[in-house]
Amino acid sequence: MLKKSKLILLGIICATLIPVGVTAGIQNTDKTVEKSILDKYVNKNEMQVKLTLKQLSKNQLIDEINFISTSTGYDGLQNHATELFSRKNEFENQEVIKNIENNTNSEMTQEVMVDLYTAKNEDKPSKDELKNLLKGNLRKQAKAKIVASAIFTGSDVDLLKGLIEQDDDQLTFQSLKALSKVNSKESYVTSQNILSNYKFQSTPKVSAAQKATLRYLKDNKIPNKDKLANKDKFVDLCSQIIDTTQDSSLKDSSIFALANLNDKESIIKIIQNNSIDRELKGLFNKISLY
Repeated sequence: MLKKSKLILLGIICATLIPVGVTAGIQNTDKTVEKSILDKYVNKNEMQVKLTLKQLSKNQLIDEINFISTSTGYDGLQNHATELFSRKNEFENQEVIKNIENNTNSEMTQEVMVDLYTAKNEDKPSKDELKNLLKGNLRKQAKAKIVASAIFTGSDVDLLKGLIEQDDDQLTFQSLKALSKVNSKESYVTSQNILSNYKFQSTPKVSAAQKATLRYLKDNKIPNKDKLANKDKFVDLCSQIIDTTQDSSLKDSSIFALANLNDKESIIKIIQNNSIDRELKGLFNKISLY
């Protein structure tokens, strides 16, 4: 089995194979500097690129990640990310933290550094240094990455609720997901506020609210009397979305929600719904027979 750090690195490599568009964050726009960076890697094979990267200092490597992640002149960061992760033990935690909280770095650089911190500390359950950054003025995209990487407890409920209220799709999604793991009832209340106005919410936010509601309805610590009426209300809402939405992703999310209630009545709702593909309904019809 691959260690977590290797899985994280694979995720970065896959994500960065796609050229990244120009974003804010790099202050140096000197064309001579840009050309000199690109010229080092153009028309070189993979081995030559790796040898060139090994000659860079840590700061030079980060500077080039900054440049490449905001330039359309060079496709991908995979070799730079691989080199960075191979040197993870050369970095002190505070060095990594400073690069994450530095908003003059590109968004991609901040995210890569979050992954580097996680890889460095994969055997340490506490990620308090990362969580402390969530209270500052870090970009929302970087905050979402931290929420996805950190471990939260019941003492973090207010922090997560505050992040949800910052109203950014990915940050809301990750924060609501984290909140549902530490306090399903609190996440349920927040989710209902989103679902009650689902027509005016983004698909990722509604999907996150549906998943948080599912976690609440399946939480064995919640008394059944508190869940039954709420379950029927949720089934009706998901059915309504399936019948009316033109958003295929939201429709799929609602079908997923009904299916994952593990409830015969919700499966029947899927089978009887004329808005759902016949082949898909056939699959759920088989499930309902067991």
